[in-house]
Amino acid sequence: MSEKKIQIKIGSRVYPITVSEDEEQVVLEASKLINKEISDLQGIYQNSKDAQDILSMTLLKTKVELLKTSVSEKALENVQDIEVDHTQEKTLLDKIELLIESAL
Repeated sequence: MSEKKIQIKIGSRVYPITVSEDEEQVVLEASKLINKEISDLQGIYQNSKDAQDILSMTLLKTKVELLKTSVSEKALENVQDIEVDHTQEKTLLDKIELLIESAL
């Protein structure tokens, strides 16, 4: 896989980074989303002149959203596991019913 040097802008700074061709679009999209979040938070926290405050709040908000997504995915996996368990229970119940019927 070939690597490529690109520049991304986050806030008011430009960062040169090296990415694989597969990562380039993801990194560019991520930087766009980060800059949108920074812009949104600057609107909310208009009294804050410190860029570090805005970047910290952007990082916090992004991490909270990531954790919520992770928790949701784990919950979905647990639900799918429960569905599998119910299937196993149904199979077991079917076998028990057959045993009872054959005993009668």
